[in-house]
Amino acid sequence: MKKNDIAIIGSVAIATATLTVAALLPGSLNAGNDNAPEKISQPKLVAHGVEFTLASVKGQTFKAGDEPAFNLKAVNTTGKDVDTTVEVTMTSMSPASAGSRMVSFPQTLWKQSCPVTLKPNETKVIALTTDTKLPAGTTINIRLQPVDPQVVGADEQANVRQRAMFSPSMIVAMSFSTIPPAQKISATAN
Repeated sequence: MKKNDIAIIGSVAIATATLTVAALLPGSLNAGNDNAPEKISQPKLVAHGVEFTLASVKGQTFKAGDEPAFNLKAVNTTGKDVDTTVEVTMTSMSPASAGSRMVSFPQTLWKQSCPVTLKPNETKVIALTTDTKLPAGTTINIRLQPVDPQVVGADEQANVRQRAMFSPSMIVAMSFSTIPPAQKISATAN
């Protein structure tokens, strides 16, 4: 093979690659992707045919020192009577220190078990008050988790194990922060 042949093969390969990229790339850059997942506006726990949602009372926003109150809404989507229990847990987690090698773990601030009995297609709203002041400089998560009716009333150790901190049946229904916003630094002329 001569140098001239190698140059021709190389230029044809580059031209082919350029045309391929030009033909296929614009389709993948389309901003109107209909296959994109939808944003979850209101997290929902579905357990035993009941849909549970959590909201702050009157759309309240929280800051450090507040004692939050919530409304737990339960909707029976089945055509039969349902008797179930959901556990609502509020945890806080401080940001990890930049110099720390330890991972920070959530600390439980408040927990309440909410038994619910619903008739077919019935809706109930349960008012929850925490009587717990929110700590400053933390991220707060409110979790919902179904309680297994076979475990309720059984061995308490089994009940605690069943409701582990990171159970796959648990959802984070609400998350907010009491960390103050960073101060903006502005340049001033001297």
